[in-house]
Amino acid sequence: MDASDASDELARWRDHLAAPAQGEAYDYPLTESVTEPSEARQDPGKRAREREAIARALHAPWTRALDFGCGVGANFDLFATSPGRSPQAFLLGLDPDRERAGAARGRLAALGLSGAVAAAGREALERAPAPLGFDAIVCCQVLGHTPRAETQAILAALLARLRPAGRLVLAIPVAFPAVREMAFAHGHEPGADLFHCVYPALDPADPGFRQRVEPEAFDRAARRSPPGTLPVRAFAVPALAAPPRLPADLPAPPAGLAAALPQDVDIRTQLYSIHAVSPRSRVPAIGDAVLTVTRPALEGDKA
Repeated sequence: MDASDASDELARWRDHLAAPAQGEAYDYPLTESVTEPSEARQDPGKRAREREAIARALHAPWTRALDFGCGVGANFDLFATSPGRSPQAFLLGLDPDRERAGAARGRLAALGLSGAVAAAGREALERAPAPLGFDAIVCCQVLGHTPRAETQAILAALLARLRPAGRLVLAIPVAFPAVREMAFAHGHEPGADLFHCVYPALDPADPGFRQRVEPEAFDRAARRSPPGTLPVRAFAVPALAAPPRLPADLPAPPAGLAAALPQDVDIRTQLYSIHAVSPRSRVPAIGDAVLTVTRPALEGDKA
């Protein structure tokens, strides 16, 4: 893509995102000032390892990138410093929270990145002109906090915009079979995704910090969370025999997401955070993983 083509495509995205109907606005139930200290108490190195995983995925060459659910733009600097960034690169940020999208817009400008930020969600992708696609898409800690049907719709919309040889990076909560040994998870079905609500204002050691909920209750909370509540869907992954050294490759992606992915993509799943371990076996029970989904290149583009 030459400079004029990139400029034209960015202009079309800006025109599209300027349209008034881009989906329902949403206000996050918790701010980073609450969630980030809570995460640091559970795993002080989580955020650094998360950023490292995203940065590695951006080493591949890219011209068009999307940060879906970008929040305040906390990962924009990873795009700005990416070795894969082309001279004509542009970044689009989408977040349904207007206040956060405004903060992200300021961060984009401060970094000197070409691009745009809109207070919008998946509807903006679904309604975009067909040729508009991305070489790199990052979706960090979104799919584990949206209703189940919306998660599938978001994933489909992102895949529809991923260009050949492009990479989709998904950071998600995960649950291992050992979570059944934890008191709060009583009644959890083996091999199923773990639906629960977290109360980050509490200490992680407090018995009320996590509360398991039924999937339907999770969906309701994810649509409109009660104050101080973070609904979490931890996607089920296979057991680990021993505590790993982070980051660690997992033998398989979560079945709940893999089933929605095309069969011809390459999927790498890497555990980068452990939030809780089994009190009995001391193996991981709850954590976070990054899935890097790579779409095959077109036949004529292969080396």
